[in-house]
Amino acid sequence: MHPFFTKNESIPLRPSAGGGYLSEARRRAPASAGIEQVRKTVMKSIEEIREFFAKDAFATNAGGYIEEVGDNYSVCSMPVDERHVNAVGNVMGGVYFTLADFAFAVATNHENPNVVSLDSTINFLGIAKGKKIYAKAECVKDGRTTCVYVIAITDEGGKEVARVTTTGYKFV
Repeated sequence: MHPFFTKNESIPLRPSAGGGYLSEARRRAPASAGIEQVRKTVMKSIEEIREFFAKDAFATNAGGYIEEVGDNYSVCSMPVDERHVNAVGNVMGGVYFTLADFAFAVATNHENPNVVSLDSTINFLGIAKGKKIYAKAECVKDGRTTCVYVIAITDEGGKEVARVTTTGYKFV
């Protein structure tokens, strides 16, 4: 199993600097609600999130799959097969970027689809080994109108093969 996730089919409650799910859920839930009722107030199931992002046809047709989602966070994966490699047999750079962009979209838009990418920079760090790659998107700045995410692309062995920094704009 890849070190990014634990293969849990429910969305984990993850803390964030902006208060995250818990504070948002507390605002929506009755004052007497327990933590499980609070979680159900805000969180969508992983199946609902996957169904919504199935409409992201380019990424999902390429094999993009949502593994884990949390507040300002996601892990997505993509199998590597003959359609993903270049002339010398290595994973094409656009595949890394497609998976990173998909992970960014999932992390920023799974609860309230209102973020678009303003700018992205990719650094290629190595050649992926194995039959699957992973993208872990994490928020490093969550402002009122913009956000910044770092997305690490790793291979099956956990080796980082690319790093993407994306700035997003929030439509309010």
